[in-house]
Amino acid sequence: MQPRSILFLHNPRHAPFSYGGIERVTLMLSEWFRSRGIKVYVVANAVDADAIPERYRQQVVWLPTPRRKISYRDYCLHAGECCRKYDIDLIICQGGYLRKIDVLRSMTDAPILYCNHSQPFWEVARSLAGYDRFHRHITPFYHLSRAYKKWKTRRRILRRYRSLYDSVDRYVLLCKGYVGEFCNALGIDADRSKAVAIYNPTASAAALPDMSKKQKRLLFVGRLSYADKRIDRLLRVWARLQEEFADWSLDIVGDGEERAELERMAASMSLRRVNFCGATTDPTPSYEHASILCMTSSYEGWGMVIVEAQQRGVIPVAFDCSAGVHEVIDSCGGVLVEPFDEESYAEALRRLMSSPELRAEHLKRIAACHDLYNIDRIGAQWESLFASIERR
Repeated sequence: MQPRSILFLHNPRHAPFSYGGIERVTLMLSEWFRSRGIKVYVVANAVDADAIPERYRQQVVWLPTPRRKISYRDYCLHAGECCRKYDIDLIICQGGYLRKIDVLRSMTDAPILYCNHSQPFWEVARSLAGYDRFHRHITPFYHLSRAYKKWKTRRRILRRYRSLYDSVDRYVLLCKGYVGEFCNALGIDADRSKAVAIYNPTASAAALPDMSKKQKRLLFVGRLSYADKRIDRLLRVWARLQEEFADWSLDIVGDGEERAELERMAASMSLRRVNFCGATTDPTPSYEHASILCMTSSYEGWGMVIVEAQQRGVIPVAFDCSAGVHEVIDSCGGVLVEPFDEESYAEALRRLMSSPELRAEHLKRIAACHDLYNIDRIGAQWESLFASIERR
């Protein structure tokens, strides 16, 4: 099919539509679809228009929900009413487990595409991270209870994934590795499944970065949270390096519920030259001055900051924690470290920090795939996907 109108749905339990990673993907795709004559609508529980760049504000018709807090059923009813009112041809659900999707399905014959913007079954890893943090040293028979919790959580999550998969027309994942993981876990034949892989687009830099601006800076960009990002690991790694590399610093760009704890940790470890820079809607200046991006996550869907860093001449170093992270770095350059060996991570940084020649070698490889995630390339893949779908 060739849709004339597309409706994007954003998780009703998230903060207002702003300019985070998934929102940036929606806005870039919307602009590209508009250039192809497709009208774009967005349903979200609210819209933080001030945080959205001017070039994107007029690209879509905003359809906020009637109230900020809304049940999944009422959200799907609102989306269904929008489909009827605006004669929507195709629906793209941008993540979040959309309970009551059957309500939406009953109100429209428009195909529904669901996009999983994270690592499949990340919910299991998050659940175990919280369990480990608070129970490791106090729970009797910890390893047995942890194994039971993992089994129980995974069983529940698999049922949820299967239900959603059965309810949609296509299930979009971030890379081919995830399609294999997803189909294997659900017992689906990957060659005949509704699951497909499409990279997230990233706004390509207008030109190759000005390397004369690079400074001896390590950089973290992202939400300051524990279960996934694990910035505490990065602080421990920095403690191993700060004396040896007195002319380097570490910038932590982002905010979140862990910030106070991380600042306390940095102080208790007597860490120096660690800068908590706070949140920003435009990390470009940080990328321009940094030499190395540090990612110490337990799980990541795609690691969009890795792609953004690569495009701005920043070498990513990450734990090999997911197929998405592996594919981005393996394709375009950077360093993968065995999860979750902090000593090996420190050694990988040490080699890069002490050798301008090694950094230059990495940058040559990164520059070679500057446009791999270009919106025109990704948009064409979406058009191919649309062509494979028929309206119900």
